[in-house]
Amino acid sequence: MSDRRTVTWRVKRLGGAIALLLAAGFIVFMFIQLLLLNDRRFDEMKAWPTTEGIILSSSASGIVGSNAPSRINTQVRFSYVVSGAEYQNEQDWSSTCEIGCREKAEDKREEYAPGERVPIYYDPDNVTAAVVNPKRTGLGDLVLLLGILTVFQAIGAIVGATKLVSRAVSQT
Repeated sequence: MSDRRTVTWRVKRLGGAIALLLAAGFIVFMFIQLLLLNDRRFDEMKAWPTTEGIILSSSASGIVGSNAPSRINTQVRFSYVVSGAEYQNEQDWSSTCEIGCREKAEDKREEYAPGERVPIYYDPDNVTAAVVNPKRTGLGDLVLLLGILTVFQAIGAIVGATKLVSRAVSQT
């Protein structure tokens, strides 16, 4: 009787591992969808019409990571005119850098210094949506990291489930 309970418990645990594996697969699927959506949005922004804008304020900071790649976080507030109407918007983005992050952050501060005239990309269907730099967001890095972690998690779940079934079969 106790052997039967052990096998039943292990099979239930195997079911939990399979459910975890399915959930991990769903999460990976959703992140891939987000990545593809981000890429599509990036392609759309590159095709938007441009107008001249003025930088109102900006900041850029280099963040040095200990075990991870370093990053530059940039925030820019700008104004622009479309069809005689003035708009203001802001854009934040981050990018990775291997060396010289602080210097590259300084370059960003100079590139987007208040008062600088820069091209502004705006959405022709919604002119209040605009960017000063039509680039991919940092979402791609996040998706890649989470995808890799999920793959390792799924491998662990499969190995654990296989061991549980092997033990359950060998003990009956």
